[in-house]
Amino acid sequence: MQMVICSGSTKKQATTTLASMKMKINKDIEEFSIQELFQNDQYKVPLYQRNYAWGEEECIQLVQDVCDYAKNGGRNNYYIGTLVTFPREEGGKIYYEVIDGQQRLTTLAILLCVLKNNSQFRTDLSWFKKINISFEKREKSDKTLKKIYETSEGMLTPDKSLNENIWSVYKYFKSNLSKECAGRDLCEKDFFEYLLKKVIILRVGVPQQTNLNKYFEVMNSRGEQLEQHEIIKALLMSNLKTDNERKFFSQIWDVCSDMDKYIQLGFPKKIRAVIFKAEIEYQEKSFEQFLAEIEQVSRQKNSSSADIFPISAEKCEEINLLTLLENDSECSERIEETTSEKEEREIFPSLITFPNFLLHVLKIMCEDRKEELPFGDSEERSEIPLDDKRLVQTFSTVLNKNDKYLFTKDFAANLLKLRFLFDKYLIKRDNSRSRNFRDTETEIWTLKQLKKIEKISPDGKKSDCFTYVNTFGATQDTKERDSEPENKKLILLLSMFHVSYPSQIYKNWMYAALRFVYQNPTVTAKEYEKYLWNLARAFLIDRYLTPKNLDEMTYANLRQSFDEIISKNNGNCVGKISGIYWEGINIRDDTPHWHRSPNEDVWDIWWGVNNVEFQRGENVENFVFNFFDFLLWKNSPDKNKDFSFSHRNSVEHFFPQQDPIKPKAMPWRFLHSFGNLALVSRSLNSKLSNDLPTMKADFLSPKKNLDGFKKCSLKLRSMVDIANKGDWTEHEIEQEEKKAKQLLETELAKEMP
Repeated sequence: MQMVICSGSTKKQATTTLASMKMKINKDIEEFSIQELFQNDQYKVPLYQRNYAWGEEECIQLVQDVCDYAKNGGRNNYYIGTLVTFPREEGGKIYYEVIDGQQRLTTLAILLCVLKNNSQFRTDLSWFKKINISFEKREKSDKTLKKIYETSEGMLTPDKSLNENIWSVYKYFKSNLSKECAGRDLCEKDFFEYLLKKVIILRVGVPQQTNLNKYFEVMNSRGEQLEQHEIIKALLMSNLKTDNERKFFSQIWDVCSDMDKYIQLGFPKKIRAVIFKAEIEYQEKSFEQFLAEIEQVSRQKNSSSADIFPISAEKCEEINLLTLLENDSECSERIEETTSEKEEREIFPSLITFPNFLLHVLKIMCEDRKEELPFGDSEERSEIPLDDKRLVQTFSTVLNKNDKYLFTKDFAANLLKLRFLFDKYLIKRDNSRSRNFRDTETEIWTLKQLKKIEKISPDGKKSDCFTYVNTFGATQDTKERDSEPENKKLILLLSMFHVSYPSQIYKNWMYAALRFVYQNPTVTAKEYEKYLWNLARAFLIDRYLTPKNLDEMTYANLRQSFDEIISKNNGNCVGKISGIYWEGINIRDDTPHWHRSPNEDVWDIWWGVNNVEFQRGENVENFVFNFFDFLLWKNSPDKNKDFSFSHRNSVEHFFPQQDPIKPKAMPWRFLHSFGNLALVSRSLNSKLSNDLPTMKADFLSPKKNLDGFKKCSLKLRSMVDIANKGDWTEHEIEQEEKKAKQLLETELAKEMP
């Protein structure tokens, strides 16, 4: 049996066996399923605990963890972490003071409220009689939890008396639970069953004589854990045979791990000149060839290898997990960082972390070697998961199928190559032009490569330095601002994918893009653009515009997994326009030849209204909205030249789900129509609330609020323009739906954007 421990609000996860835990279960440590935890006992969060602080990122992580283990190990328990408590008595009744774990506990309570209040989930929560969590002297938090528990299926109206974080997390779960399950090809019913019965939390009781102030101080001063990628580094280095092999591997690893810095800048000049042509362009060579040339350079300059790899052989030979823990990876070169390099780290932050990047490299490498590896819950599954919680497990599985010495050298070479390609062909956020580094509503993206230029100082001395230019385009002007059309279009395509899938473990599009440039390292802008366009078409036609149940539509296209789209179909669309299932994105289709299955499972997914089955509007995938925005931009690039994709993750009903004047006046079919929906940021969603369309349009009018208007998606801008010119009724919604269908049909038929 395997125990998986979730470390709460941190991203670090540890996977270990029960035997290695050396933990004795006694009377002070009890196991509870999520249902048992919220069915019994009472918990109180004391005043000395911080306020509820979890946001979207932590909630995404929690849901994805449960989805992952429900999908791949549904028969085993998933140990989500610990809840440290201290028993107290009040009014003759026992309650448990929460010492550690209140963030996770509160989040799980919010999640259960969402399941209880949404009949679309079809979950039996009759046992969930009350909220069994309270907050000491925090009336706003108490009120919010009770209100989201008691609310009906309709929208809960936010106000200043509610805890904003609890309210935001409730809305996130309500809008995204179905999407997260669909993204993993996991049935919602299986997810909820696993969550309630198989997700286990350990309640740890603190002995009565414990000094709680001292205990809490210790709990908040715990040290850093060993990162999984550090374990992988030690495992791989142990397979190498010579000092210089280990030194070179260590240097490659350490340079590549700095994801916010262009790879060329991480190497000393002598090594950079060997790996990169003119110190810029990667040269296709093996690990052995690179190392031989570096050693030759060392000999030609009458220097030892220590001049190239300034680490002692003894330290490198002794590399193991212990030295990693104690010495912070001493088997690596220490390169002093300049002020400009530190600034660059803030200017061009990476889209993913190094552990996640390692999995992309491993997956591409294994596919290139045509290796069949068993991942998941059956021997037939061979896809390597992009889930860094299973980094050690995944690498160990691959290593056990290979010659470890040869594999380690090949992996180092592929790591180098793909980091170079990642920097050159994948977008980065450009913080040099963002007014606020943390502002996710006005994000600016860039697609640049490194360029070496000659710099002349005031006294006439010449020196080499590096700058950034567009990856694609005719000019080499170092001051150009992504204005060249081909670079601009690629930036929009890549950022469209990125913001649609904010979670790193779902960045299948990034795997597809890296796989493509790995196979085509000198790709042209047109070739890259065509590939990304067809990948987007495949995501729409072969996945999101197909029925979730294969027997639901007789003539519909078959639903493809992301791995089938990318690896089997090479990013090409295999479905037909005539086979599109429009109601999958809430667009009515009057085609007479559809035949629906009477299978009851169909009605678990779709909502029958006037013979037209629509799902709740917020369940339409973000990618569909972002792709539609790209089409609007593509057809009017001059009009929309100020537009860029940002993390708009909330689905807004332009006509609200609760009409403040005429309750339930808008029929379901129009309320949840694609014509009435748009993506907005979380902050804008809160501001718009349940206002009528004319009030929303007035608030976002470019004449009154140009900055707010520019932050809107192009679809929402169009809706605002229409409402400002007249009204927003069932007629306008239907017309927008028809126009959307026509535009999608026309553009999806094209093989070039």
